[in-house]
Amino acid sequence: MQIVHQLRSGGDMDFEEITEVIPWDVLALDCKQDLNSEQKYFPRCFKSHEQYQHIAKGGRYIYIARNPLDAMLSFFKFLPQWMWVPQGSVTIEEFVDAIFAGASNSGQIWSHFLGWYEHRKDPNVLWLFFEDLKRDLRSSVLRIAKFLDMQPTEELVTKVCHMSHHSYMKDRQVKFDDHFVFDHVKAQIGLEGYKHRATKVRKSGGKVGEGKAALSEPILKRLREKWESIIESKTKLKTYEELCEDVRKSLPEYYDTKKLAAHFKHIKIES
Repeated sequence: MQIVHQLRSGGDMDFEEITEVIPWDVLALDCKQDLNSEQKYFPRCFKSHEQYQHIAKGGRYIYIARNPLDAMLSFFKFLPQWMWVPQGSVTIEEFVDAIFAGASNSGQIWSHFLGWYEHRKDPNVLWLFFEDLKRDLRSSVLRIAKFLDMQPTEELVTKVCHMSHHSYMKDRQVKFDDHFVFDHVKAQIGLEGYKHRATKVRKSGGKVGEGKAALSEPILKRLREKWESIIESKTKLKTYEELCEDVRKSLPEYYDTKKLAAHFKHIKIES
């Protein structure tokens, strides 16, 4: 969201919380936002967690994937805090049970992946990976710019990378913490009078591989079995890493350095 907004605005941080300028599709009505109205900058942009079969059609879609092990741990650190669940009252095992039972309105990550994977070659779908954003933010910014038919200057690319880096966003985390949504829906979820306390930009930042290191072997086994039954059974891809590599090979115009560089002849791209 931050990358797209800074590319389209040229570096505008004049918002209290980013959902004000990039509405969340299924919660816009609750937040008194009109999805059909014009936005300050072009192209119009919306946040979504929806599976492919449920998302509104007719736009361009940037799909961000993350290793399910890391995503599960990150979700555990975020959701109970967002819902004001007393600290320590829910174990990670209980949280995983709830997710497997369907606690997430957006569905489970494996079927989510699968639905979007089937459309990975669609010209209006761009797959990106959390791990690539962490490893090489600049290339990810350029992929997004190409996908949106933008030709940013070298100066703007550098500016967007700086403003989308964890250290920059951490110092301004209140602008990325969902408090705008929370304040509009808290009465509906029984939290009227509560003050938002969750954060999405944690001090230490999300780390690649943290799930495998922190989750217990029984949980890891359950996650592997989910992968095997939903993704591997349909795609023959045995791991998340294989999925990433397969998608990158499917999108050479974005993941082949020479092809990406050809689109940005005025910008230096390291191979």
